Amino acid sequence: MTNIKHFEQVRKRDGRLVAYDQDRITSAISRAMAATKEGSAESAEKVSEQVLVTLMKKYPKEHVPAIEEIQDVVETQLVLMDFQKTAKA
Repeated sequence: MTNIKHFEQVRKRDGRLVAYDQDRITSAISRAMAATKEGSAESAEKVSEQVLVTLMKKYPKEHVPAIEEIQDVVETQLVLMDFQKTAKA
């Protein structure tokens, strides 16, 4: 995974703030890809990196992204990278 550290925290659905963990995003993408039999661990890593790049372009470092914001970017990146089945999962 990329060593870029941009966001410090994430806002969970219940409002709690937790540490931003890029590996959790990669893991979630990987699990979704496994469920749809689309992509690989390497593919999940590439999608995850693009998610971070997109978040960094979209929000300032001080921003605390909500899970929903991250999820929206993940879905968009999955579609853009031709993982339609996974994006809809």
